[in-house]
Amino acid sequence: MKNKFKIILTIFLIIFSFYYTRNGIYFLKKNDKLMQEIENKKNIYNKNSTNAIITNNIMIPGKKGYIVDIDKSYKKMKKLNIFNESLLVYDEISPIKSINNIYDKVIIRGNDINNISIILNINDKNLLTKLNNILINNNVQIDIMNNINYCFTEEIKIDNKCNSNHQYTLLAININNYHLTNTKKSINKYKVFIYTFNQNNYNDLNLIIKYFKNNNYNIVTIDKLIEE
Repeated sequence: MKNKFKIILTIFLIIFSFYYTRNGIYFLKKNDKLMQEIENKKNIYNKNSTNAIITNNIMIPGKKGYIVDIDKSYKKMKKLNIFNESLLVYDEISPIKSINNIYDKVIIRGNDINNISIILNINDKNLLTKLNNILINNNVQIDIMNNINYCFTEEIKIDNKCNSNHQYTLLAININNYHLTNTKKSINKYKVFIYTFNQNNYNDLNLIIKYFKNNNYNIVTIDKLIEE
């Protein structure tokens, strides 16, 4: 009987010790100046998510938000014992309303209106090499038509085959000649540009990239364009 009582008492003391230690640590952390500073400043760095716009036959992706993970941020900063915003740790917040798994509408642009995508519809390997050199020199990433799994339309229209195959459809324009002129004419409506070049006009890509950059557009891949 005494042994049973000792066992129960020991278990109780272990639980009490654990509870006391945990609460003691919590109390010390809550009263730590660094922890308090993170608590006071967290709202400056938190960012709400943005819901996708989905209406009629079109949609625009939403955007993830993020909130400061106070405990993880504190743990990183405590090593230096000073607040440093570069050491903040965040948890992502997904949009409540998302384009995820919605395939019967056309994506007209990304969540950042300054983001545009370039797609090359080229099968000539020699020409692709020349175009790739232009991309490298301009530090730009683009997509090759044969390597992507999306559908494209110049009008707000869904292909039932794309919908059935669970493929997103994006509003895009095909430009085969007078590349820069036609790009300028189309920029207000389209954010995805599908270009066809030949050996005589492939240098137009360099002019197009410079036009986008000089007008504060960000050239991103399709995956990045529709990322939430």
